[in-house]
Amino acid sequence: MSFAANLAALARRVVGTAANNLLALDGAGKLPAVDGSQLTGLPAPLVRGATIATTSGTAIDFVGIPSTARKITLALKGVTTSASSAQIILQLGAGAVVATGYAGVMMHAGGANSSGGIYTVTTGFAVTWEDVAQAATGICTLINRTGNEWVLSSLLAENGKAYVACAGGSKDLAGVLDRIRITTTGGTNTFTAGSITIFWE
Repeated sequence: MSFAANLAALARRVVGTAANNLLALDGAGKLPAVDGSQLTGLPAPLVRGATIATTSGTAIDFVGIPSTARKITLALKGVTTSASSAQIILQLGAGAVVATGYAGVMMHAGGANSSGGIYTVTTGFAVTWEDVAQAATGICTLINRTGNEWVLSSLLAENGKAYVACAGGSKDLAGVLDRIRITTTGGTNTFTAGSITIFWE
């Protein structure tokens, strides 16, 4: 088709949002509302998933995480456990939760223990200290670095007191991540207060 024919065909198009219409900006200089399902290259939206109360049980499971998720955020608020001898840990899973082979370090400091403490746990990502009285609030972020490898960054604070805990680590899964478990080292201590919300994008 010639250039002139193309111009003639274009001139016959109607401005609107129906099939084969030409889009035009409205009076405010904005595009009208249209179906954008075929657009590519756009940033993934932040999706808020379930909020689960951490008031009982030895493990909190978030399942059904979509295979397209590349960043997962867990927002903890006032999470406490029943014993001071265990830390809260995150475990990842692809079809089933994996409890071995985690590489990471958690450090906490503040209050009377200003020199801090450092913990290395291989059964999961340790994200808190060992103290029953300290309610953990903050963010744990997981990034899909490449393939099925996930990298953790975490920063939590103790509600109303002067303690913080930061952690980092990595874990290679055998398949696509579809679940996260929040439990404790040893897996026998129960949750007693608080809640956790999951987000992904």
